[in-house]
Amino acid sequence: MKRPWQVWLMFMACALGAAAAMAWLTRQALQADRARSVAEAEAELEQRVSLALWRMDTALAPIIAAEVIRPPSAYRPGAAAVPPPPYVLLQFEAAPDSLWRTPQAPATQSREMPRLAELRQSVDILQLLASLPNAPLPTAADVHHNLAANQAQTTVAPNAAPNPYQFFEGNTANRSEQINLPPQEQTAGKGKLSYSKAADFEKRGEFYQSAARQSLLNTQQVQQQVQQPAVPPNADSLFQSADDVFGSDASVEQIGVSRPLWVGERLLLARRVETSGGNVVQGSWLDWDEIEPRLLSEASDLVSQADLVPVNGKATTTDPGRMLAGLPVRLVVNESAVASGVGTPLQWALWTGWGAVLLATLAAAALLHGVMTLSERRAAFVSSVTHELRTPLTTFRIYAEMLARGMVPDAARRQDYFDTLQREAERLTLLVENVLAYARLERGRKPQASERITIDALLDRVGSRLRQRADQAEMQCDLQVDASAGGHEFTTDLNVVEQILFNLVDNAAKYARAAADPRIHVEVDRSGQWLQLAVRDHGPGIERRPLSRRTRPFGKSAQESAESAPGVGLGLALCGRLARQLGGRLEIDTTPGGGATVTLLLPAC
Repeated sequence: MKRPWQVWLMFMACALGAAAAMAWLTRQALQADRARSVAEAEAELEQRVSLALWRMDTALAPIIAAEVIRPPSAYRPGAAAVPPPPYVLLQFEAAPDSLWRTPQAPATQSREMPRLAELRQSVDILQLLASLPNAPLPTAADVHHNLAANQAQTTVAPNAAPNPYQFFEGNTANRSEQINLPPQEQTAGKGKLSYSKAADFEKRGEFYQSAARQSLLNTQQVQQQVQQPAVPPNADSLFQSADDVFGSDASVEQIGVSRPLWVGERLLLARRVETSGGNVVQGSWLDWDEIEPRLLSEASDLVSQADLVPVNGKATTTDPGRMLAGLPVRLVVNESAVASGVGTPLQWALWTGWGAVLLATLAAAALLHGVMTLSERRAAFVSSVTHELRTPLTTFRIYAEMLARGMVPDAARRQDYFDTLQREAERLTLLVENVLAYARLERGRKPQASERITIDALLDRVGSRLRQRADQAEMQCDLQVDASAGGHEFTTDLNVVEQILFNLVDNAAKYARAAADPRIHVEVDRSGQWLQLAVRDHGPGIERRPLSRRTRPFGKSAQESAESAPGVGLGLALCGRLARQLGGRLEIDTTPGGGATVTLLLPAC
């Protein structure tokens, strides 16, 4: 695999394989991280929803409890109209014979209130009565019986506070008998509650009975009992407290459990009351337009863009975890804000890993490019130097053999052979010096610019060598120094400057040898802070297209060396590197009238 395209093809195949594996791992990691983030967000949302429901139920409990513990007489009209409680539009009592009345209108009023008429027209009283639970609340007799039993079994310690809630204990059996829970095969279709509905009643009844217990605790009789902890609780006094709460007719009328339900768009809180004349429905028309914003305000900091949606009991897919305990209402929240996993630490780590892989790939590509370029340069160097050495060595071998065997009897011809051998030796010396100088630059060794010299002294030192090289090519070297620059003194490395100028003249002698004007101009001028040493010829010039190749070291192949002037393509590249090491630069341009101009710019200080 020696061809560059094969090496690059293998590199691309390896890079694509690594990228594909990394992409698959990234996808799997992102999916797992996104699933984890969504699960955490959903769990947090559920916690917020639960807390929001708890706040709403807490705010709703006093409103519902105030209606639950209200005695039957509070729903009947009296001598004067009674304003509805807060968050209640209308209180009513309805009988199956379509008799509707309300305490918001006096008993002497002959016309029915518009709101009561609206409710009567929209509610089927028989259907409403059938949907209400049969289970009654504990009566005063139940309270008296339970407290008497507790007094017989329990001795109250001195200074111990009585438990005002004890009359509620033990009522489960009472309610179970009245509800007639077992057997479980009894269904609502026969007019009785099923087991599941009774269990639902138990769950909701406990919530609101706690509010009723708190109200009972605030009555005057219970307060008196608490203020005298040394006196055992009196069943008769608690019996009287129950009468105060539920009314004196509580022992005659059986008050059922209140149930909230929707009738169309109206929210009712109704209960069954068994009287001596039959069953009636008592309830309140709740002001949902006022209750809803009150409940949503309680959870505004927990759930955003939430809404409360009525549940009419027909929906079978309603999530019970999102429903209020006190009302048939479901909390709907905006779940579009569930986290998608964007910006998680794992994703940042993955993007960092991708960046590292990309940088590593680019670094490997750059390294591979450098190695292949170096390999090509080495091959070009070996080819160029081999071809450049072959010609003088062949000349040396042939001429030396002829001179050694005495095959050149003419003295003038022998002198010509000696001159040729001398030129070839100088050519080899220049080649070796350039290669060694470039090797020193590659190793980082810089020229030592420590000599102070004038322009005139510099040209006197190198002028004879430059003219000799031009004479060898049967050309003429003209040195032209501007008056403002001749006596100027500056600091530089003389050997390096001489090597640069000699290489530039050598290139001009090789490439402009066949020009009509055989002159090589070396012009020195000063421009500001720069000294300009320009070498100009009248040859074919330097083409723009291969200019970059001519400034590359060993840029000339063996074939190009055979077709053009001898050399390895190191002269201009070496001169450019040496000029930069001296703090200057090399500029190459084509002369408009023909020929090439190469200018060495050096600091004038």
